[in-house]
Amino acid sequence: VIFQDLSRCHYGSCVLDLLQFIFTSVDLQVRNNFMADFVCSVYYDNFVKTVQSISSKIVIFSQNDFINEFNKNIMYGFFFSTEIHTFLYLEADEKYEKNILALVRDVLQFMMCATNI
Repeated sequence: VIFQDLSRCHYGSCVLDLLQFIFTSVDLQVRNNFMADFVCSVYYDNFVKTVQSISSKIVIFSQNDFINEFNKNIMYGFFFSTEIHTFLYLEADEKYEKNILALVRDVLQFMMCATNI
């Protein structure tokens, strides 16, 4: 990570960073096929291991709380990524439409999945 401009820095939940990463940097097919697995197990499990390796005294929220926070903030990731995609694909209408529709699909899919957890 290289900070070029601190005007957009933010101190907050790791969920917001994860949402930005998933919706701006992960391939559409990978996100569609594996987002729930990635968020609900892979990311959370590695996050817990990393935090505990730093200090076992740090209180970590439960996996269920993590998933609920992800689901509660998923629209943040959606709106952040639509802004990025609008800037990147302004000239390429077909690619823009494909990316926006994929974002909507993935948000709705995760929200439906999270209600069943």
